[in-house]
Amino acid sequence: MGGSAPRWYRRVFDHQLRTMNACELRRWLADAGYAPLFQVRHLHRANWSWW
Repeated sequence: MGGSAPRWYRRVFDHQLRTMNACELRRWLADAGYAPLFQVRHLHRANWSWW
């Protein structure tokens, strides 16, 4: 199993990650007592979930 995940999958995966982080940021802005937990983008994360 060489290579990486298809581009369409990586794009969808990254979009979900950005959306989740944006939700965390908005939730923190609405409630300063909330401790946000951001997911860091990793170069190979989409590839690992693909296989």
